[in-house]
Amino acid sequence: MRIVIHGGQSKTGSTSIQEAFHAHAPLLLAHGILYPTVDDETPTHKWMTPGLVPPVAWQREFGPRDDADNVAARRANFERAFAEVTEAVARARPEILVISSEQIFDFDPDSLARLHALLLPLSAEQEMFCYVRRPSSRYLSLLQQDLKGTSDLRDPATFRSDAAPVLRQMRKVFGTVTFRAFQPSSLAGGEVVTDFLSHLTDDAELHAAIQPRRDNVSLSAEGMALMQRLRALAFADENNLLRKEAGLVVSLLRGIEADLPVTKPRLRPAMAALIDGNHRDDLAALAAEAGVVFDGTADPESPAALPALPPVTRLSDMIDFDPDLVERMTHQVIRSLAAEVLALAAERDAAARPAPTADAAASSHNA
Repeated sequence: MRIVIHGGQSKTGSTSIQEAFHAHAPLLLAHGILYPTVDDETPTHKWMTPGLVPPVAWQREFGPRDDADNVAARRANFERAFAEVTEAVARARPEILVISSEQIFDFDPDSLARLHALLLPLSAEQEMFCYVRRPSSRYLSLLQQDLKGTSDLRDPATFRSDAAPVLRQMRKVFGTVTFRAFQPSSLAGGEVVTDFLSHLTDDAELHAAIQPRRDNVSLSAEGMALMQRLRALAFADENNLLRKEAGLVVSLLRGIEADLPVTKPRLRPAMAALIDGNHRDDLAALAAEAGVVFDGTADPESPAALPALPPVTRLSDMIDFDPDLVERMTHQVIRSLAAEVLALAAERDAAARPAPTADAAASSHNA
């Protein structure tokens, strides 16, 4: 059995792959590919992390790292889930087992070794497959995500997105490692789900049946500006905390933006050049060691050759957007939020109103 471990990088379409494979797991299995679905509501296999990575390196989504009960519960869940995977392999005897979690990209060498050892009783034929993104493009995508939880802008001058060291340590453990550029020109069919499926099989029936979803649409430049304003004005003392209210605004924005001439966010050329230039050595290593070349980065400028940029404090320092359109969108969001509040109040009042008794109903009918 061939084991293919899809390990990220973050912001490279991992969710699209996981949702597509999770939704089509029975069809994939009928064609010899097992995508474990140990949790019907969670398409990713991130449950593996607490069983392989020391708690000190856990992400906050796994809960308190210094809570012994939480640590024990997470590890027990890992053991239960992996036992289900082992049983599924024994039952189905697939040709390919697919494991997918973007968190694997950030595993340290010891955690990678534990992953390899964990899977070894299932098969020694293991390979790692990762998508990697141009540093400046990944910075912009992370910035869009950041603004849902903070008004602060991460410093582009110190931002790091090095991938070559990860490639090397994965090769030491797994031997066979594929890195691919996350960009339409490098992907089969121009998108990531089709491309990853092509790495697994050339089965035409599967390719026809598994179509990617395109729900994960990025915010516009104006939407980013609005979110930064919201976080700064309404939640200034709660930076780095994702509020439900912010999630609601993002949901409203997606509908609002569909009918407006919004701007696709693009880093200012000098900013993109700074970020890519700071990764010049890493980009050269990826090209030489994995054949990964990002569009527009054939010969990035050395940081020393670039003009000095002032400190970044405003989103307008990073990207262009239409301030008048931001104002218009802000008014629409306020109106939509007001409508949401009124609807919730009506639901609350209806729930609090006592249901009429049988005698009251009869009396009303007789009257």
